Amino acid sequence: MKKIVKSDIINNISENLQINNNKSSLIVKIIINKLKYNIMTKKKFNITKFGKFTVKKKAERIVKPFKGNKDYIIKPKNVVTFNISTIFKKRLNNKLETKKPNYSKTLEMSIYDELKALDIEISRDIIKKAVNSFFENISNELLNGNKIEIRNFGRFKTKNYKSYLGRNPKTNESILVPEKKLVTFKYSNNFFKG
Repeated sequence: MKKIVKSDIINNISENLQINNNKSSLIVKIIINKLKYNIMTKKKFNITKFGKFTVKKKAERIVKPFKGNKDYIIKPKNVVTFNISTIFKKRLNNKLETKKPNYSKTLEMSIYDELKALDIEISRDIIKKAVNSFFENISNELLNGNKIEIRNFGRFKTKNYKSYLGRNPKTNESILVPEKKLVTFKYSNNFFKG
């Protein structure tokens, strides 16, 4: 299992789109910032054919320690969860072959507007390809069983689940649930710090 970091994604986008590393780095930085902004402000942000990020508020709770007799309080906090899309889940479990999907128009437009405000000339077509290449890179690496770590954002990892004997709730019959792969996401400790 190989660990892929942001610089690997930047280099891959730079090679695929034949743009220099500085522009590629700027685009990836803006993609990550816009992604974080949309997740934090909308509380639910769906990326077509990739997955949905959700911000949930965890309430204050009292925890009993393993040793000792003093309970302590965990303060309320926000957590980010990620649910893989059905299409990506099928791709991950070798049940679907797809062409390169288009991912997020919301991100494309906001990235284009931000680059325009910075007086950087990059066509909408290149931005669209960069956004698609960003998520396609992550998807392909996860399909290959690699970890993705994007500093100040989070970590994606593929998890294998073994087959098990389950129960059909309607008929109460035992059924064999096949093995499957899913993607897990652990948000960075600095996710909400900007």
